[in-house]
Amino acid sequence: MKKKTRRMIIDKKEYVYVLNQKYNEKRSHIMLKVSLKDKKNLTLTFFFSTWDDPVTGSPLLVGVDLKNNETNIVETFN
Repeated sequence: MKKKTRRMIIDKKEYVYVLNQKYNEKRSHIMLKVSLKDKKNLTLTFFFSTWDDPVTGSPLLVGVDLKNNETNIVETFN
């Protein structure tokens, strides 16, 4: 999975987040880091570990495609 900083707005506050995934012995290790856009040095980090299937992938990364009306880009949300 490519490391990409994304943004989200909740209650008029802008946050940025990065989602990273690594594989190790049929396990999927996912790390989610969230911070306020202005304070990137303060992060809230979540670690998830689950099984990984060679065909379907990690169950945590299976989602639904939604179109972003601002950019007209289809994004996958879990």
